[in-house]
Amino acid sequence: MGNWASHFTGVAAFLGAVLLISVANLLLLPRLKPGRRPESQPLVSVLLPVRDEEENVEGCLSSVLSQDYPNFEVLVLNDGSRDGTASMVQDFASRDLRVRLLEGKRLPPGWLGKSWACFQLYQRSAGELLFFVDADVRLRPGCLSSAVAELERSGSDLLTVYPRQRAGTLGESFLLPVLGWSILSFYPLFVAGHLKLSPLTVTVGQFILVRRDAYERAGTHEAVRAEVVEDMALGRRAVRAGLRWRFALDGGAVECRMYRGFREAFQGLARGVFPAFGGRVLVFSFIWMWLAWAYTAPAVFLGHTLMAGGDTVGAATPALVCIILSLTSWALFSLSQRRFPWLALMYPLPVLLGVAVSLWSMYVGLSGKAGWKGRRLPPVRPRFP
Repeated sequence: MGNWASHFTGVAAFLGAVLLISVANLLLLPRLKPGRRPESQPLVSVLLPVRDEEENVEGCLSSVLSQDYPNFEVLVLNDGSRDGTASMVQDFASRDLRVRLLEGKRLPPGWLGKSWACFQLYQRSAGELLFFVDADVRLRPGCLSSAVAELERSGSDLLTVYPRQRAGTLGESFLLPVLGWSILSFYPLFVAGHLKLSPLTVTVGQFILVRRDAYERAGTHEAVRAEVVEDMALGRRAVRAGLRWRFALDGGAVECRMYRGFREAFQGLARGVFPAFGGRVLVFSFIWMWLAWAYTAPAVFLGHTLMAGGDTVGAATPALVCIILSLTSWALFSLSQRRFPWLALMYPLPVLLGVAVSLWSMYVGLSGKAGWKGRRLPPVRPRFP
C-alpha cells in the first residue's frame, strides 16, 4: 500500500495545482458585463465567414444586428456554400444596409479555408476594430458594447472570449465540456497576458476582437494561412509581436452551439486537438494518458478497495482526496458555465471521451484523413519529442 499511497499523494498534488489554476482563472479573469459602455465608439467590422451554415447563419446575424453598439458593419463571406446560406444572408442584406454579402474567391495553394475567408473579410473591411465571429455564436444585445469597453478598459490589442456552450444532445453534453474545462484548468490565463508568454495563451476563433493595426502587426491571417488551429496560432503570433492579449469570460453575454450531435462534435474536436500541440507525438500522448490515469485511477482504486474490504487508511485516503479535488474542479467549471451540473459526479466519463478524441485526432492528423465541411486537411508533420 505504501507505493500506492505515495503515488496517489503525487496525483493529488497535481490535481490540487489544476484546481488552483481553475479557481484563479474564474476569480481573476474579466467578464463581459452587461450594460457596460465604451467611452469611444470606433467603427467595428463584424467579420463572419460562412460555409454551409444555413442552420446557424440566421440566428447569428439576428443576434449581431440586435446589438446596441451604434457603429458597426457586418461583412459575411460565403465560402463556397452548397446549401441556402448565401440566399439567407442576401435576405438580411436587402433589409439592413449594415450587412454585406461577399463571395469568396478560389482557395489559393498553401491556404486553409478558414484563414483564407478571414483574410478576404479583412481586406474588404473598414473598421478600426475587427470582430471575427463564427456562425454558431449568439450574442446578447449588449455584448459588443461590453467587449469594446473591456478592450478599452484593459488597454488590450486583442480580446478573446470562450462562449458559454450549449448542447442539444446527451452526447454533446458529455463531450463538449472537455474543451472549456481544459482551457480553464490547465492554462493560467489570468497571468498569461501580463507575462506575455505565447505558449500560455489561448485564443478562441469564435470570438476575437482585435485592433486593426495590431492584427496587421501580427501578420494577419496570411501569417497563419496553413495552420489548422489558426486562432491559437494568430493569438500567439500577436503575443510574440509584443501585442497586449486578453482572455475574458463570457459573463452571460455570448453563447454557442458548436456542433449538432455526438458524431459531429467528436469529429470537430478531433480536427484541432493534435494540431494544437504542434504535432508533438510523445508529449501529446503522455499528457492524455496521464490525464486518463489521474482522473480515473483513484476512483477505480477506492471502489475496488471498499468492495474487497481492504485497508482504507493507507492508499485509500490520498485516493479519496484525488476524487474530491476532481469533483471540485468539475463542479466549479459546471457552475461557471451554468450548464451540465451533473457532470461533476460523472467526471471520469468526459475525461475518457476527451482522451478518445485526442487519440483519434492524432491518428487522422498523422494519416492525413482529417477533414471538415468537404475539405481535406493536410497531414500534420510529426515532431519528436
